[in-house]
Amino acid sequence: MKALKQLLSIGAVLFVIICLFDTMFWSSQSRFGIDNLLFPFALVYTGVVCWERKNWRLLMLFFLVMVGWILISDILNHDTFRVRSIGMSMRWIKWGAVVFVVGNLPTAWFSSIKLGNFVKGLFLIFVGINLIMYLNPFGLGEQLSYFYAPKEEVILGNYHEFGGFRLAGTMLNPNNNSIAFCLFLLYFLSLNAKENWKYIVLCFLLVFLTQSRTGMIASLLLIVFHLLKTNTLRRNLFIIVGGVLSLVSALFFFRSTNLLSLITGEAFKSNSWLERVEHYSIFYESSMFKQMIGRGILLNPLENVGFYLDSEYLSILLQYGYIGFILWITVMVSILVLIKKETGKLDFGWQLILLFLVFSTTNTVFLNPEITVVMAFLLGVWLFSKGNNKIEDKSNKNT
Repeated sequence: MKALKQLLSIGAVLFVIICLFDTMFWSSQSRFGIDNLLFPFALVYTGVVCWERKNWRLLMLFFLVMVGWILISDILNHDTFRVRSIGMSMRWIKWGAVVFVVGNLPTAWFSSIKLGNFVKGLFLIFVGINLIMYLNPFGLGEQLSYFYAPKEEVILGNYHEFGGFRLAGTMLNPNNNSIAFCLFLLYFLSLNAKENWKYIVLCFLLVFLTQSRTGMIASLLLIVFHLLKTNTLRRNLFIIVGGVLSLVSALFFFRSTNLLSLITGEAFKSNSWLERVEHYSIFYESSMFKQMIGRGILLNPLENVGFYLDSEYLSILLQYGYIGFILWITVMVSILVLIKKETGKLDFGWQLILLFLVFSTTNTVFLNPEITVVMAFLLGVWLFSKGNNKIEDKSNKNT
């Protein structure tokens, strides 16, 4: 029995490692798929966690309910069961399994210090690849860009137009890249900002280089929240004012046209923003029945509704309706409940939800396979470090 449990743990841990490598360091154009072979290990491990730790059961319950509703909505709209819808819906279970595995790693193998060092190493490799793509030594950055995000017109604009560079990194596009760095920013801020200030600076710098307007707003909100929580009012004002002046100066120096539009107001007059607002009319103009249950999984949004779904709010509403939207909110609430039960505090949870809500206006988060893996991993690490891991204790008592 002990050997079987160790084998299960090894398979589940390998699943997480391959998911991370596949998401953060490999091209999205050609995924490995090996993680799918190891997914059963993670799924069984998740079941063991739910059996032994009641605090985690609510989160899994809402994951399962969300998956169930996604499939029901799809069947109601197409009058048949589509095989491809399984893969789309199972993403919720897959990234949920990452949280469960990492948050409940065997304490005989892992400690908070070891896991924290692993995160730092992972982060520095991630930063290193991004900086190579930005600095472009010997043309290597441009070659990496073709590997990770092969969009020739974007790459040519990045490397041959001053002020227009937007760092997509390994995440296919700059917006995804900014979300990933904002998640790391939240992680390092929540541990010990004084000890991790170098990592925090790197996170903010990389968000800046992505030129993601939503990412910049989200990162500033996280930093302001942290300053208000930890320092005196006078020092807060000095740091915030000084930081804002430094940021504005950097925007003008680097001619960061995308971020400058936040200051000039052009960001809210741009076609991309106005188009996003107009897209909601398609949802509200549909029948009440469609608004309640949604349209089911849109495998090809451009063909189905005429545009890409780049807002989580609209994506959830269009595909899964008001019912799906309510379930989406309950998943976030269940994350807060888990964090509260495991750590007794909600600061980290509220900031994580803040990131979800801010980024969901112009990007997808839960529905984004790249981002969900990074988010699930960091949430799991934080819960492991701050929570009360008792799985290994139980097994030790039984031996």
